[in-house]
Amino acid sequence: MTWQLSGQRFLWCSLVLGLVGGIISTTLAQNKNQPKKKNDEAEIRAAQAKLEDAKKDAADAQRDFQTARQQVEKVRSSLIALRRKIEDQAEDSGKLKQAHERVDRAKASLQPLIEPILAEVQKSPEYLAAAKQRDELRNQLQSLAATEALQRPVIAKQIADAEGALRKLEAAELAKHPKLVQQKEALAQAEADLRTALAAADDVLLKDSRYAAAKRELDQAEGKADAAQSRAVAKQKAVAAAQNKVQGEIAEERREDARERAQQQKKKNDKKKK
Repeated sequence: MTWQLSGQRFLWCSLVLGLVGGIISTTLAQNKNQPKKKNDEAEIRAAQAKLEDAKKDAADAQRDFQTARQQVEKVRSSLIALRRKIEDQAEDSGKLKQAHERVDRAKASLQPLIEPILAEVQKSPEYLAAAKQRDELRNQLQSLAATEALQRPVIAKQIADAEGALRKLEAAELAKHPKLVQQKEALAQAEADLRTALAAADDVLLKDSRYAAAKRELDQAEGKADAAQSRAVAKQKAVAAAQNKVQGEIAEERREDARERAQQQKKKNDKKKK
């Protein structure tokens, strides 16, 4: 009887010691991993702080870019107003105005002649067939699957050819009307005269010191806007990089936690087998 009691005591002591040892081992393992855990959390906080700084810098850069673009528009408007003033004050300013008016009148006279002719040609069987082929090609292009990307350039060229065929039909019909041909020639001459008048006006502008100074101001404003845009793009890229860093740190912490849990579970399983 005494022997049995002693054996039971020994068994209970062994179980208690084993349980205490397991708790101590787990606690030590957890304490051992605490520094690593704190380091991971600190790295995540640092990455998040950098992300917030990057967002602030990006917002500032975007505001700077918008301000620069507004300055460009302001300077450009001033330049346009100055150009009109100089042109109005020029000796041959009336010629430029008359050249614009001749082009406007020629276009206004041409359009009523063109519209009924095009309406008729667009009813012809040949035109309708070509238009149908073009539309079918457009639908075919839109319905192409991603795996058929190599066919896109081929079909796009076919669509362009079909459009070209339609324009040829229209041009051939328009060429049959002498009055229309004469009016188109008048428009071409008016446009040529306008280009000549504009070139003469440009010569006057280039000799004007006020316009030259305003043009330099516009060039400088556009240069600053381009630089501001480049900075804004760079800052946005920095935000993306900072976001990737935060996500990477969080993912790494999760992987580390998963590895620790797996190791702890393995130790528990090994103990159960013993």
